[in-house]
Amino acid sequence: MDQGDAFASAVLQRSQLHPDELTGLIDAVKIFSEQNPLPVVRSENLADGDKTLPVLFCTEVIYDSAVRTEIDKLRANYH
Repeated sequence: MDQGDAFASAVLQRSQLHPDELTGLIDAVKIFSEQNPLPVVRSENLADGDKTLPVLFCTEVIYDSAVRTEIDKLRANYH
């Protein structure tokens, strides 16, 4: 998931948080990712193949209640 990794890197760099502060969020995202498959749109044209939807997945991740709780904790401490 190259887009997801790039997105996470940009968020971390802009936030100026230390990676250790993200442990709870990282754990919540890992749990969500293990329990929920990456969304896929099925193509009617076999030549096109199925397409994964990583941006949709990122949206689903941030609205997960456990992930949202961790985000809210970080936001409270973010300046």
